[in-house]
Amino acid sequence: MLNKTKLEGKTKEEILNKYLSENNLEEKDIFYTESEIKGGLLKSKKVELEIVSKKDIINFIKEFIENLSKNMGITIDPLDLTCAIIGPIS
Repeated sequence: MLNKTKLEGKTKEEILNKYLSENNLEEKDIFYTESEIKGGLLKSKKVELEIVSKKDIINFIKEFIENLSKNMGITIDPLDLTCAIIGPIS
């Protein structure tokens, strides 16, 4: 499962700075989407960010490929990305 973090704040910069400092990351280490939440009559608008770290994406893809190859009866060597079939596929 891919870990996504949703955060709300007044500005995108405020949210990013807080998230990056708490997780000891740089902006180049994450992907994010930005949404604007309209405020009510007396409330100001807010910004919502949905953040995913690149490390989480890499781990998700790695686990997906490992599970897929296991179910297909294929061994994948992660060091040189070569595949070898383990006997006949039925």
